[in-house]
Amino acid sequence: MTVFLTATANTSTPNSALSQAFTELVRITPQLTDQGWGGYAPFNNPTSNSTSFTVISIVPAISQDAAAQANATMAGYLEYLQELVANSTQSGNPADAVTLQGASTTTFASWYDWYTALWSTGEQEGIGLGAEVGSWLIPRDLVKSDHERVAQTLLSIPQAGWFMVAGGAVSNVTASDTDLNPAWRKAAAHVPFGFTWTEGTPLDEINALRDALKSNLAKLRALAPESGAYLNEASLYEPDSAHSFFGSHYDQLRAIKAIYDPVDLFIVVEGVASNEWDGNLTCRKPT
Repeated sequence: MTVFLTATANTSTPNSALSQAFTELVRITPQLTDQGWGGYAPFNNPTSNSTSFTVISIVPAISQDAAAQANATMAGYLEYLQELVANSTQSGNPADAVTLQGASTTTFASWYDWYTALWSTGEQEGIGLGAEVGSWLIPRDLVKSDHERVAQTLLSIPQAGWFMVAGGAVSNVTASDTDLNPAWRKAAAHVPFGFTWTEGTPLDEINALRDALKSNLAKLRALAPESGAYLNEASLYEPDSAHSFFGSHYDQLRAIKAIYDPVDLFIVVEGVASNEWDGNLTCRKPT
């Protein structure tokens, strides 16, 4: 089963109805992931007169009873959205309104049918842009205890994404069984965001965007400082990369590296043992 929807407000920042729509998605995320749903809910690039977020989520082939439960939860969310849309127009002010596209579940007979219908468009991805990103893993316990604070923080960050790629089976593996960041085992969602620039953009403008990224990442980190980040979509400016990327596994990983790479031949930015070198990774720090 797949759901695809886009909720849009006629404002440059989320209005009340759009904020409520996103907040409800955050609230039900633990239930959705428990039932097998996974997917993405990014905020799209805002314009001067609109902002929106899209939900693309899928639940794979499961038993008939499990599918019925998963469908019931998502159907409840879609009904909630439709009621929000209807109520948002009552004031008569276009700035209060939210429109909805899609908002229905579809069942596909196979993965190939799903891919062909949704992704086999022939379009090419854009290339040639400068880009930087940041991200943080948001714990399930935090979502369950204070989903409104989580949602409001994300709503304040332009183009933040709410990626439901944690929970479920990911949370049922003992953290010590692999070297994966233990924060993944406790996460409800992965939250990435970032910015791009075109060739020729002045350095001062790029640095201003970097400062905004650092500031927004600090907001996320403050929600759950004990959590961590997904290394492949993380910031270059993590103040404690050993904790952010490896958590409680770091000391063991450092010990393993000392055995197989005692001279630090393999050093990467913000990787294991990189904090023992200078910023250019050319000289060891004094011991």
